[in-house]
Amino acid sequence: MVQVTARPVTAAPSAEPAGPGPGDWAAHVAVVVLCAAAGVALAPGYVEPLLVAGLVAGWAAAGVLVTRVLAGQLPSFAVVVAGVPVALAGIVGLAVWRPGPVAGPLGGAVDALLRSGARILTGAVPLPVTVDTLALPVLAAWLSAVAATLAWRSGRALVAVLSGVLPLAGAVVLTAGPVAGPPAYPAAGLAAVAAVVLLALSAGRGEGANGRAAVGTARIRVTDATAAGPRGAGTRGRLVAVATAAVAVGLVATLGAPAALSGWRPAPVDLRAGMSAPMRTDQALNPLSYLSSWAADPDEPLLTVRSDRRVELRWVALAEFTGSTWLPERGYQAAAGTLAAPDPPVPHASLVSADVEVADLPGTWLPVVGVPRTVEGTDIGYDSVSGTVVGIDGGASGRRYTVSGDVADWVPEELAQAGVPEEGAFDRYRQLPGDPPARLSDIAAQAAGDGTPYERATNLARYLRHTYTFDPAVPNGHGYARLEQMLVPPGERGAGGTSEQFASAFAVLAREAGLPSRVVVGFGPGARSGQREFEVTTGDAIAWGEVYFQGVGWVPFDVTPGGREETGQDDRPSDQGGSDTAAENGDDTIADERPHEPADPPTATEDTGSAGTITATVGIGGALVAAVILVPVLRAARARRRLSLRASPRDRTMGAWRELRDGIRLAGAATPPTRTVAEVVATAEGLLPERTEGPWLRALHRAVNQAGYGPGGAIEAHPAATAADETRAYLRALRASLPRTRRLLWWLDPRPLFWRAP
Repeated sequence: MVQVTARPVTAAPSAEPAGPGPGDWAAHVAVVVLCAAAGVALAPGYVEPLLVAGLVAGWAAAGVLVTRVLAGQLPSFAVVVAGVPVALAGIVGLAVWRPGPVAGPLGGAVDALLRSGARILTGAVPLPVTVDTLALPVLAAWLSAVAATLAWRSGRALVAVLSGVLPLAGAVVLTAGPVAGPPAYPAAGLAAVAAVVLLALSAGRGEGANGRAAVGTARIRVTDATAAGPRGAGTRGRLVAVATAAVAVGLVATLGAPAALSGWRPAPVDLRAGMSAPMRTDQALNPLSYLSSWAADPDEPLLTVRSDRRVELRWVALAEFTGSTWLPERGYQAAAGTLAAPDPPVPHASLVSADVEVADLPGTWLPVVGVPRTVEGTDIGYDSVSGTVVGIDGGASGRRYTVSGDVADWVPEELAQAGVPEEGAFDRYRQLPGDPPARLSDIAAQAAGDGTPYERATNLARYLRHTYTFDPAVPNGHGYARLEQMLVPPGERGAGGTSEQFASAFAVLAREAGLPSRVVVGFGPGARSGQREFEVTTGDAIAWGEVYFQGVGWVPFDVTPGGREETGQDDRPSDQGGSDTAAENGDDTIADERPHEPADPPTATEDTGSAGTITATVGIGGALVAAVILVPVLRAARARRRLSLRASPRDRTMGAWRELRDGIRLAGAATPPTRTVAEVVATAEGLLPERTEGPWLRALHRAVNQAGYGPGGAIEAHPAATAADETRAYLRALRASLPRTRRLLWWLDPRPLFWRAP
């Protein structure tokens, strides 16, 4: 039975077709979730992702509440206009709480409104959480929430869904390209759940068995007398069905989609590709061209580095070769203090940090540790492709900052299985301009040989290290003409050069061999100048070559003659991104210092058992007599001969070096022949108690390098005398620091008489 009751309407018509049904608040929550999905998609691109997702959700909720309050009083258009001041007030509040580059609440808010989109597109990911990077996402959430709420209240559920989906689509576009991480499945899942809820609830909003309808000037109440159960039973059942459907859709979207689409690798349009970077480096400066002049004048201070360990620094990556020079990347994005994680991750990485104070460096590039992860204390721009950092608003000189970075531990066995990428994005790292000289192509084919990409890159590095010599007097230049003049076929003996020429030669030959390559300029750890403090000078500057391997990333190779020999373990790549480590040759030629990671602490097992050989040869009785009478005499005579004023400056320097090596071994440490000058000096300094004064052995350090790489091994008398005096003082201090028994046996130990001269 149906009962119809009619009465005149005395009140004004309602602003909406019907009053809010029992499912309206559930619908409003669904609108908030739908509009907040865009924040979930954007959040991974910010330094504080949870905060960004919460802010976007909060603005969506505020938009729904304000609209819900105003909708009963004003027409739809007036609701939108009336809500604008509230939204703008929120932007001013953000400018006070998280200010951007423009100072002041009003100025910062206006700047954010005008430039938020551009700042997001030109900023380095992860973006800082500031008003200029938040204004666009939160306003989009607000407007979409207002539009979706009005559409729902007017009975247009599909329009409400589309209003919430649009900002999600925009968020997906903004996170395309280099910002893209894993697909935004959680955001899509939330949006799907909210859409199902809205569409399902809309099916019950019309007047069915029970309800009200406005017809003309009368309200007609229709009652189905046959309806069973409480009045709200149908609504509750509908909400349960909607919730069940929403959960099912959410599970499919968040769990099923990743599995179903795991093999799909879409390439969305990257809006950043069409944007101009906010800063550019000075292309008149070529960091590679400084190396030859710095090698000729190696003592000028450049940096002061404070760290708990010796660290190597990357300065500039150079990927574009013009035929006459290598150029750095041309554009950088303004970055927050925290930088994006590298892709692919650094193999077997350890996080290393350092405080850097720049004394005098050309350009705006800032030296960093490994693949940088954080840079604090100065405003920076960052290029995530090259890993290069620049300073904003001024040059590098005079800046102080703290940097941390991932330092790789390369495993040759893993690299031996890696290939090189074939995709077009890496073509620019294989290209050579113009017509390269045929001579270079022939040399590349012979020097690289056959084998895996890693084997060919290793062959090229070995060819450069073994065929040529390091000569700081060579004029600068690293283009086709210089390389064609310098390079010789494998098997012949080449001339000299600096790391400028050898790094360029490696990258050019690698490209001729089909390997994606580039040049990197950086600095070695420098000489200790105090506790935790190292001074980096022009002589510590170095360049190396890098090759990109699939799934591994850019792998550095030692290419300068005198660089670390890693056989047997010999031809493994540099420990840090591009360290170029020098080795000591058996003919007393000491290679110039190259950056590398500190050696592992020496162990007692590294000290060879020479004493056992002597005991077996001479006998116990003879050894005791020699120890008491002959050994001290012979050792003292040899020390005087090594450090004598009558010796040439070079012989005196090398004599001091051998005395130092003997003293280190007597103290129970070890310095195998493959250790560099820097490593030996670091090991020696580590044997002494912590001291604040210094530097110890700095003159010896430089004198040995000069003896190895100076023209003809020439060295002046004064540096040689200073090196000898430093060695005597160090050995006295070392003996004094040893336990009493070792001090007494220092001169009685016969082993140094039989040790082979390093």
